[in-house]
Amino acid sequence: MTDIEPSTPTAAPELAPKVRTDWGRYGRRPLNILFLIALVDAVDRGILPGVLTTVQDDLGFSDTQAGYLGSIFILTARRCRSGCGCPCRAWRWPSSSVASSPSQ
Repeated sequence: MTDIEPSTPTAAPELAPKVRTDWGRYGRRPLNILFLIALVDAVDRGILPGVLTTVQDDLGFSDTQAGYLGSIFILTARRCRSGCGCPCRAWRWPSSSVASSPSQ
């Protein structure tokens, strides 16, 4: 067994000044919009399983038809997302963008 020397208190390290992040021309808006879209998507996916038995009882759906509800939601969400990407492809991106740089 070795002797352990008691540690002496040291001065706290000096903190570097906090550098403000430059978010560019658009700021945090695109990030906030994507967050809200993901939040709505997550809430929508969580609601259907919670109310499915009530919907089945009220509307007289079979288990197979109730399963189609979830599939239709996923297919519709996928279709809407792919349609939203089309206007972005037509946008003229800055020449410094990786997507618009010529391939070699």
